[in-house]
Amino acid sequence: MFPSPYLLSIPSGIFIIALFITTSLAQTCSNDDSRNVIDLLDVELTANPPYFGPSFCDLDVDDEDDLMKINCQITIDKPLNDTCTASLQGYNRNRNGDWQPILNQTQQPLCEFMDKYSAVIADLSKYGNFPTKCPIQPRKVEIRGYYPDDCLLPENIPEGRLKFDLNIECEYDGEMMTVLEAELQEDVKSESMGGSGPSAG
Repeated sequence: MFPSPYLLSIPSGIFIIALFITTSLAQTCSNDDSRNVIDLLDVELTANPPYFGPSFCDLDVDDEDDLMKINCQITIDKPLNDTCTASLQGYNRNRNGDWQPILNQTQQPLCEFMDKYSAVIADLSKYGNFPTKCPIQPRKVEIRGYYPDDCLLPENIPEGRLKFDLNIECEYDGEMMTVLEAELQEDVKSESMGGSGPSAG
């Protein structure tokens, strides 16, 4: 029987995270005159012992620019390495309110996953001590005031409501168990460079 999870649900907004969050799809800015504007909406994080201790992420409005930004504290109690796997799924909500798949990164070794999304991880590390090397040793991770870089979204990302699901599995008592689940929802729209940026609200 698996240990009880540390379940935290933040019902009012955001992206992320927990281990990487942000989610994904790392690429570079295009050379045209447009950019993506990201409004963080909702996040749910489940961290399971024995690999994780009490962990949480929440959203907070930055008084300087009125943007929702991410704060996280994650307790890693056991080493995370290539005996663990990670997967990432992305969805776009259509006019009927249904979620349509736009990304399906199936389970792969954790270190390969971190290498694939190294640009996102490097961006996260600017706002705290988010680990950039794999394997990851036990530690307390703290992120403060994180807002995802729109340049990390691909050019063909659909506008509208997006959802990303991150899942990490590790071996426990001879079988694989889910040790971390994170769900992020965000609104993405395209705006001309030099525009006023996302509005608060």
